[in-house]
Amino acid sequence: MFIFGLIIAIALAPSTFGISIIVFIYFWITESHIGDSDDEKFDVKTTKKVIKSIKKQATDSSKKFQEKLERLNKQYEEDFKKPEKQTKTSKIKYISHKAHTEKNKELIELKNNPQYPESLDKTIENNKHNYDLWYELDRGKAVLQNNKQLQQYFFSYGNMHNKKLSVVYNRLFDNLDINTLCKNCNVEIIDYGCGQGIGSIKLLNYLQEKNIPVEKISQITLIEPSEIALNKAVSFLEKTSNIKTLNKKLDDLNDDDLNTNNSAIKFHIFSNILDMGTTYFNIKNLTSKIKNSQKGINYFICISALDKEKLDLFMSYFYGKENVIEFDGEFKNDKNWKIIFNIFKVNFNNSTNNDDIPF
Repeated sequence: MFIFGLIIAIALAPSTFGISIIVFIYFWITESHIGDSDDEKFDVKTTKKVIKSIKKQATDSSKKFQEKLERLNKQYEEDFKKPEKQTKTSKIKYISHKAHTEKNKELIELKNNPQYPESLDKTIENNKHNYDLWYELDRGKAVLQNNKQLQQYFFSYGNMHNKKLSVVYNRLFDNLDINTLCKNCNVEIIDYGCGQGIGSIKLLNYLQEKNIPVEKISQITLIEPSEIALNKAVSFLEKTSNIKTLNKKLDDLNDDDLNTNNSAIKFHIFSNILDMGTTYFNIKNLTSKIKNSQKGINYFICISALDKEKLDLFMSYFYGKENVIEFDGEFKNDKNWKIIFNIFKVNFNNSTNNDDIPF
């Protein structure tokens, strides 16, 4: 049983590390107290279901779900006192619901006391390491698979992205009265191909500098095909707001995935993502999904190191847009780096956006 507890704990790490520890310790402590039923062998399928359930529901901090967990815990605790119920399967069910409850209590506490993430400078400094794996990153285009690659990415590209985003957001907030804009509205962020959340973290750093109350950040949607990178982004941002994760490629998104609050101000971040359009995803199809799902005021922050043509193509699919900034030039980091960005606004309440309009 000790081994089975270890298997579950390892399977849950690193995205639900706290739960992994709870599961592992619980199995270790109780190993000698609960016997095996001859007719009920350890069920691998049951274990997989528990792991999947924990990963799926551990981030659900709704009151309804919390109440359900409390009821189930009470039921399992009562059953667990009965000798005939002390089987391996009931043990797994019991500890999984215990883990759910503890994680949800933690998330509800965070939701009631949100806080901005630490600065991107510190995030990079605390998470970078050179493993000489630069070649595995495919110039920043690879879908990352392990922690060494995550740390290598921060080491190889972190400072460059940080400087680049500073240039972009400085120009954005020079042209945007964010305090007036957010006076009666919440803010939502949608980060496409978010990686480890660099674009969102930097934007939140600026909103904090502008004294936007963190309670105004109502949701952050993170879209990323790398599960391990997505989990890392969540770990950086989960104390700030409700996090919606979409572990998908952009072509696999549907309209419902992108639903947002109509009255919120939306910031759509495309940081070095539109460069990969056509080869890795269909730009026009993505814009159709955005247009079908969005209402109200939306700002699109589109950044590239190479391809202005792709940024212009993306922007051309939105009718009634208002250009905020267009820039094609350089910024200095350790050397002069090329940077291109288009920032534009679309009010979907006041414009007609559909695929029948010729551009």
